[in-house]
Formats: sequence, structure tokens, C-alpha cells
Amino acid sequence: MPYETTCPKGHRLQVSDAHLGQRIQCPACNESFIVPDGGRPPSPTPSSVPDRWRISSGLVSDFGRFSLLAGRPMIAIGLVLVLLSKGCDSIGRRNVDRAEAMAQKAVEQFNDDVKAKELVVQREIGEIAARGEVKPDDQKKIDDLNKRRTDLAASAAKDRKAKQDGEWRELEIAARMAAADHKINGYWREVFFVFAAVVLSLGLLVASWGAEGAERWITLMMLAIITFSLFVGGLAWVAIPH
Repeated sequence: MPYETTCPKGHRLQVSDAHLGQRIQCPACNESFIVPDGGRPPSPTPSSVPDRWRISSGLVSDFGRFSLLAGRPMIAIGLVLVLLSKGCDSIGRRNVDRAEAMAQKAVEQFNDDVKAKELVVQREIGEIAARGEVKPDDQKKIDDLNKRRTDLAASAAKDRKAKQDGEWRELEIAARMAAADHKINGYWREVFFVFAAVVLSLGLLVASWGAEGAERWITLMMLAIITFSLFVGGLAWVAIPH
């Protein structure tokens, strides 16, 4: 009974029952191989694979291992550097906000204290006036309270001028210096961020060459997101710090 089989190089042959399980030679390419039972083509043995294929597959395998060994550390380092650069930028911004808030708090706290003292005097005057007929003693108390309110206003104005020339001025200068330092250092933080983004992108690109299956698609998607964020979504590194 004739059977159809295929040599390791793909040539189709007709064989008989006597050839099953026997080694024969392909007349087209002179390749020697064993005919499997049922005429099914045998899987190529390492000796039947051309040497150039084995060398090529070995180089591909070595390159894949190298890309993974080099790409993964670059991804980790790049990610840490990106987070560090943006974290430092956020801390600098918070330092400016803190200095400005301290200057504002000092002024508002002083105004609240002055207002609270004025309200106490005003409430005492109102309590006396609410009794109905104002007696001479009550009028004297009202006059004393009005004089006290005038003195509080004069004292508050004097203290305000002293604070504006002293404590408040120092806090205002500190806030301005913090904002200036943030803008100056922001340049270097953005340069550092660009470097970190490049390292991360290169790591993803190198790792994608050696990755397979889902890992390759994940690295390529992350690379696409980073590229879109940096170039299409706006040049992230030229944003001027506020």
C-alpha cells in the first residue's frame, strides 16, 4: 500500500509498507531520514537542521536574553528617576506654598486678634446701652470703653507698622526667595526628568525586543503611553514652574 511522506526539506515522496520505519534517501535533495509509521513526516532531529539555522537561532536567543537583562534594570532605574524628579518638583512647590501660607497666616492672625479685642469693647458698650436709660455712671463707662477702643486702634496701627517692617517683611522675603529658588531649581529638575524618561523609554524598547507574548505588548503599550505623554500631550519638560 503506498503512503505519502515528506522529507526534512519538504519534498513529498511516495513510499510503500516496506519503507515504514526504515531510513531512506530523498531523490530530490539526497537527505537521509526515517519514514514514520503511517506516512507521517518525522519531526526534524537536531542533526537534520542546517547548521546555519542552529547558529541563527542561538544568536536570536542570546540577543533576547541580553535585551531582557539590560532592559529590565533600565526600566526600574528610569521609573525610580522619573518618580524622584517629579517628587522633588512637588516638594519644591509645597515649600513655596508653605512659605506663602506662613506669611499670610501671620497677617490674618494679627487682624483676627485686633478684631476680637474691638468686638469685646463693642459688646460691653452694647450691653450698657441695652439697659434702657443711660445713667451718669453708665455714660462714664461708655466713654471709658470708647477711649479704650481708640487706644486699641492706635496700638494696633503701631504694632502693624512694626510687624510690616520686621516679622512680616522677613516672612514675605522668605516666600519670594522660596518661589525664586523653585523656578531656578525647576530647570534642573526638568532636565533630570527628561534624562529619566529617556532611560525608561530605552529600557522599554530594549526589553520589548527580547520579551514574548503579553510581556512584549505591555512594554510596547507603556512605551506608546510615555511617548504620547511627552510629545503629543504636551512637552512636559518645558513647563515653567509656577
